[in-house]
Amino acid sequence: MLPLLSACTNVPSTSDLDSDIVSVEAEINDARKTVSEYQGGLLSILASTRVETLLVTRAMLEQKKTGLKQKLKHRLKKIFLKL
Repeated sequence: MLPLLSACTNVPSTSDLDSDIVSVEAEINDARKTVSEYQGGLLSILASTRVETLLVTRAMLEQKKTGLKQKLKHRLKKIFLKL
């Protein structure tokens, strides 16, 4: 149980998430090029699946970034209300 809890305390910064998003977008572009190289067949299907997986990954990273920003706004609001 302790390793699980300690893993939850390592929260990435929004700049870390931004760099991850840029990296994933580069991978999406590469995967789309691969899809365009293969017309039909197993390789095309695998490349298309990779594109879709990367799109979901990008969406998850963007959601996490939005969540961090909202959490920060909430914390700042609590701090300023105490003043």
